[in-house]
Amino acid sequence: VRASAHKVNNYRYLDTLPDRNLPISFAKLRIMPHISSSRVTPAHFEKTKADMYSQRHIIETPELVIDSLSLLETELAKLSHELSAGIREAEEKCPMIATSDNHRLMFLRCEMFNAKLAAKRFAKYWNKRIELFGDKAFMPLTLEGALKDDLVALLIGFAQLLPGKDEAGRALIWVDASYLDSTKYTRESMVRALTYIEHVALEDETVQQKGVI
Repeated sequence: VRASAHKVNNYRYLDTLPDRNLPISFAKLRIMPHISSSRVTPAHFEKTKADMYSQRHIIETPELVIDSLSLLETELAKLSHELSAGIREAEEKCPMIATSDNHRLMFLRCEMFNAKLAAKRFAKYWNKRIELFGDKAFMPLTLEGALKDDLVALLIGFAQLLPGKDEAGRALIWVDASYLDSTKYTRESMVRALTYIEHVALEDETVQQKGVI
């Protein structure tokens, strides 16, 4: 016999035909649901045991990282032209940052290696970064780079990254609203300063995996 498959709507019709060109009866038809092979998470992964906060984290392997980055690339290509505008501009003006595996892994870790969610977060991040920093968005987020005009807001002491981590490995950011003084900086400058502090915390891969409090 020979088997031929025809996809109609969401079903796959598998008809088994004799070698001779004889009419086929409906009794010989089997209807099977069509199952998509697309996926947005790694094919195989394991998680750690639950920590003190009942959170389980994905155990990263070289194979998982490679697979996840490939899935992310696929999902980025599916984004709408409008949503991906910031990514395209970043890839053109600062490819060393925007196309870096380390940079993209932050978003995969944030979404537990769900490439579809990570792609959307990545796009929203770059759109907001460009809105917030303007042309400086394509510079490194350092005191000498994108933050060079926001030192007053940064040094006012409203938010500080504390040394060390908590017992679960999360970074500690201390905030004290009594330090706020909007006469010395703009609201946008303070938001840029807070963004910088978060980025400094996220330079640690453990923090990317475990989070910030």
